[in-house]
Amino acid sequence: MGIAVPQYSAQQNDILEFMCEAYDDEVASRKLRLLFHSSDISTRYSVLPDFGDNHKEKRFFVNEDQPDVENRMTIYRDNAVNLGVKAINDLFGNTESDICPADITHLIAVTCTGLYSPGIDAEIMKKFNLSGD
Repeated sequence: MGIAVPQYSAQQNDILEFMCEAYDDEVASRKLRLLFHSSDISTRYSVLPDFGDNHKEKRFFVNEDQPDVENRMTIYRDNAVNLGVKAINDLFGNTESDICPADITHLIAVTCTGLYSPGIDAEIMKKFNLSGD
């Protein structure tokens, strides 16, 4: 298994407080607290610095406006493939096998962060020169 995480990290409780401030609604905050505390997640990772370190540096939430979908998907597209490539490189860097990226026969890409077409799987296939079939 290869692993890669984005460079910025934040503790779950810090993200919860960020989200409660963003929603600014008592009912939403109550639901968020229940959801976040039952997730068993302690640390979250992001390609954006916005959520960690007391929100000192912001790239995404630079004003009161919510970022639009196009902006969010552009950031996703700019970062998702590189993260996938890092995970694959981590896999092959941690194995004592003769298997190399050209031996990959199946690629499964799962994300809940964003989407675009043709997608990260197609771009990863190009980067590693994987068979299209």
